[in-house]
Amino acid sequence: MSPLTRSAAAIAEPADDMTPAGEPSGGRFTVPRNAGTGWLRSMMQEAAAGVAARLAHGPAQPVAISKIEFLQDIVGGDMLRCDLEDVRYGATSVTLTVVVWLEIGLELSKVTAATYTFIAVDGDGRPRPVHEPVSGVGSGD
Repeated sequence: MSPLTRSAAAIAEPADDMTPAGEPSGGRFTVPRNAGTGWLRSMMQEAAAGVAARLAHGPAQPVAISKIEFLQDIVGGDMLRCDLEDVRYGATSVTLTVVVWLEIGLELSKVTAATYTFIAVDGDGRPRPVHEPVSGVGSGD
């Protein structure tokens, strides 16, 4: 096996985590050659920031990232999927979990997860209220 390709046998079995179904909520991306964990953390924050800004209906700044643990290595050419889940709202914040999966054919294996908290800010950079969407009303952007 070349260092830039993998087979389904080369990935670890998912732990007790449920694997996602359907399309990824945070997108898919291919790992560039020589990318490492810094690149992956950047991609995760970018995915989280875009969704947080949409949910906050405007600018949102990251203020916290929970423990992030890398469960397996990634190599150039790997196809990753990013799912966003467990969204919680505070008075001025949006918190969501980003889960990254390695895709090989139809097989998925968890690579990492982290929880990000963003504060909604106004034009002057001050915190502003975030309103949780009412189920079924205005939640389908």
